[in-house]
Amino acid sequence: MSGLISGTGTHTVTVSYLGQSASTTYTAPASCSVVCSVTAVATAIPVTCAGNSALQNGKIAVSGFTDGDTYQYSGGTVFNPAVSLSGPAQVIPAGGVIVSNLANPVASQPYTVRIYSGQGCYKDSTVMLLPTVCTCPAASCVPLVIKQTKGARRYGVTR
Repeated sequence: MSGLISGTGTHTVTVSYLGQSASTTYTAPASCSVVCSVTAVATAIPVTCAGNSALQNGKIAVSGFTDGDTYQYSGGTVFNPAVSLSGPAQVIPAGGVIVSNLANPVASQPYTVRIYSGQGCYKDSTVMLLPTVCTCPAASCVPLVIKQTKGARRYGVTR
């Protein structure tokens, strides 16, 4: 119903029709229009490499959040609170990184992050963790042989 008065205190609504009337009293909130928005955005950061081996350091980071915002995340393109990988809603850390130990996926892996605002609303953001292919530059990964080409050869040290 629209047109009801908001503000503190109680208010009475009376309806009359064909000689009959009925009244009710209500208590309205200070404002009937609550603005609720979540501006935070989640981003997936792929794993890095050590030589030709992928590390287990994939990340999901949140930016644009407000102090007190909380999060949960689950695997897949739709948030599923029953299988939340982060457990119950947690405060977003100051740096925004909500997970930093994701394994390198074989194929693109979706995660859905649910970000809750202090006003009680939320926003779902789906990110894709892309696979990282770790290839070592030829000059670094081939077996190296070190050969002395200048100076006196040393065969042993005597004292």
